[in-house]
Amino acid sequence: MEKLTADDKEVDGHKISNTIFAPFSIAWRRRLQTGAVALILFSFTLLPLVCMFVPLYVAFYTKYWPVAAVYLLWYVSDFQTPHQGGRISEFVRSMRYWTWSAEYFPITLHKTVDLDPTRNYVFGYHPHGIICLGALHSFGVSVTGFRDKFPGLRSRLVMLDFWFKIPMFREYIMNALIPHQKKSIQNYINKSPSGGQVACLVVGGAQEALLAKPGKPEIILNARKGFIKLAIQLGTDLVPVFGFGENDIWDQDEQPKEGTFAHKFNSFMTKHLGIVMPAFSGRGIFNYNRGLLPHRRPIHVVVGEPIQLEKVDNPSREQVAELHATYVTALQKLYDTHASKYVPRTEEGRIQQLKIN
Repeated sequence: MEKLTADDKEVDGHKISNTIFAPFSIAWRRRLQTGAVALILFSFTLLPLVCMFVPLYVAFYTKYWPVAAVYLLWYVSDFQTPHQGGRISEFVRSMRYWTWSAEYFPITLHKTVDLDPTRNYVFGYHPHGIICLGALHSFGVSVTGFRDKFPGLRSRLVMLDFWFKIPMFREYIMNALIPHQKKSIQNYINKSPSGGQVACLVVGGAQEALLAKPGKPEIILNARKGFIKLAIQLGTDLVPVFGFGENDIWDQDEQPKEGTFAHKFNSFMTKHLGIVMPAFSGRGIFNYNRGLLPHRRPIHVVVGEPIQLEKVDNPSREQVAELHATYVTALQKLYDTHASKYVPRTEEGRIQQLKIN
């Protein structure tokens, strides 16, 4: 028997040919947590592909084509719903597998100050990580105590518009997410002029996933000013949020070299769909050191202090640049204040500094 590192909470495993397998006696709660994470990973990787091809198969290769035809009519008539704030089901957002998934790491939400429920907010989340699971569990679904910690606020996570065009898959993600478009965020915020709306944007975007390596807190922010301008135009307060540990739950290999087919394919996906496909690895369902599931490493999502804004319909470049500098300073302060608690020290005893690109 070989003892694992704190990576997997010191659970004993059986080592066979450099692979450490989980013991049969592992607690059922842990098995449920692993299964829930596997389900969510499937939901945001393979499920969209399934949802694209199943309607076509039903329509052209089965006798149930009327079902596909009815759904097509529904899809067309309901196409704008995601841009109006989605169709929220608290039942779906609070389903037990989300709780098990959050417990797996675990993911913990921390607040630094109270937020006024009579104000609306744009949260800037950093870093993206591979799939931004910290942001999804904290602001997309209701399993880390957001409503208890911030009473009167309702949160939605912003995701690429492309995903909301996929048949059937859109019905699933509309319960927690809204499209990454100005009109979508504006419509969501304006649903409650009296306050209480929170739109969380993962500022670094999918490209930041290529920087997600354990022990290397690195983000893309210097050129990201669109969310600043949007917050000014909406008149919402800006809140920096940092997910300590988001970059640590997967290992990431070196990316394909320029000129290779894999590099060209990734560039094509980034340019046309806004997504990237990093070469990451983790653990398996039945083993601890080979596979694509994330490692059991904690994620601490810390919500910072709000930066209050006044609404300006057409802010100048100088106004945007000034507020961007203020935001960067606030985010750096948030990281420096909490890094000693949530960032593992190097072998030399130092805390990794946040790198902002």
